Amino acid sequence: MHPVKGVSGKLLFQRNLAIALAEMGHRVIAVDLDLGGSNLYAFFGLSNRYPGIGDFLKARAAELDELLVPLN
Repeated sequence: MHPVKGVSGKLLFQRNLAIALAEMGHRVIAVDLDLGGSNLYAFFGLSNRYPGIGDFLKARAAELDELLVPLN
């Protein structure tokens, strides 16, 4: 895991819960709805190059299913 500046315990819990459920065979969608500083992507080793929920809400720049980023 890469250290991420300003990470709250809630985000760390969300990431770890999503990973644990996925490892148990469940299909998981982890969502970061922080419009001003979302950084869940960094916990999964991704760069911030994908449209986010803010893009969807502002101008419907994407369809909701286009916001999904598969991790496997």
